[in-house]
Amino acid sequence: MQSILPALLETPALGLAALTQTLGALVRINSVNPAYGGPPRGEADVVAWLENFLTGQGAACRRILSVAGRPCLRVRLEGVQPGPALLFQTHVDTVSIQGMTIDPLAGRVEGGRLLGRGATDAKAQVAAMDHALLAWLQLGRRPPRTIELALCCDEEHGFGGAEAVLQMSE
Repeated sequence: MQSILPALLETPALGLAALTQTLGALVRINSVNPAYGGPPRGEADVVAWLENFLTGQGAACRRILSVAGRPCLRVRLEGVQPGPALLFQTHVDTVSIQGMTIDPLAGRVEGGRLLGRGATDAKAQVAAMDHALLAWLQLGRRPPRTIELALCCDEEHGFGGAEAVLQMSE
């Protein structure tokens, strides 16, 4: 069987401009965990943005409510072969923005780096996982195994989002 990797790498989803645009949009959403003074709806705003973005590209999404009604997002792409899904998990909340010397919500590129709170922990992972899944959709092919993404709230404080995803999976 011929490798599908070259075709996946050529999809628009995996282009630098597309990834940078998504990461910038995510960084501009203030999702500081409420335990660190963040807005009550910050994580929900990220989840809503992601749900709109992903469903607009044909991905199957569902929200999972966790601690205090804060949402996580589960994304699923059916694979060809039977068996357990490959689950990739990361988080959408960040730590505090207090004391930052740059605009924490700028989401702008400077010196070849995208700056802002969450640009590396963990909104870059969110963008990378989303775009990897979107590459399959753009290619019009199903992956060998089912792929699931769990994009969780509350990782920076109590892991309530991951707990909710685990309970839903049992």
